[in-house]
Amino acid sequence: MKKAISTLLLLFSFGCLFGQTVSIEKILSESYEFKMISKGNNFPNLNLRKDSLTSIVVLLHNNISINEIQAYFGWQKEHIEKKVNKLIQSNFLKKDSLGNLKPNVFVCSMEEEKKLKNQLEKMTLETVVEIKKQLPTVKAAIKDIKGFKYLNFNDISLLVLSDILLDNWQIENVENDFLRSNRPERHGKYYYAALVEKEKANLGEAFGIYGNQYEDTLNFSMCRYGNARYTKEVIEENKKIKIMFCKTPKEVKYPVIDTLDNKKIQQIADSFKPNLLSILSKNKTYLLENYNKSIYSKEVSFEEYFIWLYHIYYTAVTNELIKEKLITLPKERVAFYILLKS
Repeated sequence: MKKAISTLLLLFSFGCLFGQTVSIEKILSESYEFKMISKGNNFPNLNLRKDSLTSIVVLLHNNISINEIQAYFGWQKEHIEKKVNKLIQSNFLKKDSLGNLKPNVFVCSMEEEKKLKNQLEKMTLETVVEIKKQLPTVKAAIKDIKGFKYLNFNDISLLVLSDILLDNWQIENVENDFLRSNRPERHGKYYYAALVEKEKANLGEAFGIYGNQYEDTLNFSMCRYGNARYTKEVIEENKKIKIMFCKTPKEVKYPVIDTLDNKKIQQIADSFKPNLLSILSKNKTYLLENYNKSIYSKEVSFEEYFIWLYHIYYTAVTNELIKEKLITLPKERVAFYILLKS
C-alpha cells in the first residue's frame, strides 16, 4: 500500500512538472505587446504592464482558469480579485453566461497569427490582382498631387499602394462601410485593443504589421509608415528629416502633404474602396465561419476580431506586392512623409 501511495505521489509530482504549470511557464515566457486603434482622447485607463495584468488576460485566452492563475502566482484571493475587477471595470475582461472569465480584447500568439494568415491567402491574392488592375489609374492620380509630383513612383510605392489604398486613408472606410459599427466602448472610451505576441529580440513590429507613427510639431506632423518604425536607423533618419524640414524645407526629398493634397489622397483611397469592399463582402461568409469556429467568438465581437484580421490581411497583401516588385521597399524599410497642418 505504501508503495502504491509513493507511486501516486511520484506521478502527481511529474504531472505538476510536465502538465499545467509548465504550460503556464511556457505561455509567460513569450512577450506580448499591447496594440490599439483609436482617435483623439480614447485610450486605456490602466497600465497592462503593471501587476501582471497582461499575464492574466493572455493566460485566460489559453484556457488557464483563474484558480490555476492564482495558484501559480501564489496570490491571496483578495489580491487576484482586485486585479480581475480592475480588468473587468476597464472592459478588458468579461464573464460568459456560465460566469467564466474571458478576455474582452483580441489576444493572438504567433502560432495563431500564422493560421489566420493562411486562412486569408485566397483573399490576399485577389486583392493583389485588383491593385494590379487599378495601378495605371492610381499612378495617374498620384501625378496630380503636388507633394508627390517630383518623386519617383518606386520611392513612394509603399506609401501609395499600402498606406493609402489599404491602411491609413482606407481604415475608416472599412469600419464605416464594411463593419458598419462603432469602435467598442471601454470605460467610456472607444477603441480597439489587442495583445499580440512578439519575439523578444525583434525590433520591428509584432507579426511584421505595417503601421503609421506620427510626431506632432506646431506646424506639421513628421510621419513614418512601415513595420520597422522603432529601429535605431529609422529614428535617427526621422530626426534628420525633421530638422532639415525646419531649416531648409526645399531640401527634403520625401512627400510633403498639405491640406489640398491630403484631400486628393483621400479621393484615391475612396476610388479603390468599392474594389476593396467587393473583396471583403464576397468573403464575409467565409470570414464569419472562421470566426465562429475560433476561440475568438467566445471572447470578442466579430468586428474587433476582423479589425485585427484586416491588419494581418493588408500586411500580407503588402508583402506580396513587394515580392512581385510592385512595391519597392525603402532602404530603412519605412516610408517617411510630412503632413502640413492647415
